[in-house]
Amino acid sequence: MESRVVVVITYGKTGLLVFETAKRLSMMKKGYIWITTTWLSNVLDYTGISSKYAFFTRGSHTSAPHTRFG
Repeated sequence: MESRVVVVITYGKTGLLVFETAKRLSMMKKGYIWITTTWLSNVLDYTGISSKYAFFTRGSHTSAPHTRFG
């Protein structure tokens, strides 16, 4: 099966807008792979996420920087 890969590099507020638009265009279904940068992990870690945006975490991959202490 062919998949479409979408990489989203942006700020949190803009990224959520991109995902809202993608949902409206039926781009959040099977066959789409979403890769985000740290903006999504920051939104999830620091501000939480409402049920309105909870579906973004399904089928998307986000990365976060790791800093080793000690």
